[in-house]
Amino acid sequence: MKTIIFLVCLFFIGVCLAEEEAVAVVCSGNQRACGAYSCYDPTSQQCYAGGLVCGFFQRACGNRCYDPQSQQCYPGGLVCGFFQRATV
Repeated sequence: MKTIIFLVCLFFIGVCLAEEEAVAVVCSGNQRACGAYSCYDPTSQQCYAGGLVCGFFQRACGNRCYDPQSQQCYPGGLVCGFFQRATV
């Protein structure tokens, strides 16, 4: 019986600690939440996985934004201009 009570208490402690780590971002006006820490304006920006906010005509490349009109995205988040070559 003591073991069950101990496990139940341990479960609730874990739930409380997990809730403290989750930060709910509060955005103003017509902004929306992007991830746990960022806000963005959906009329001029886009939200990507991990809370990355890029301009409307930009795209995500790893954890960076790039302009697909003048840049290329390579695996690992490497961004190069069209006339540049990626070397590993």
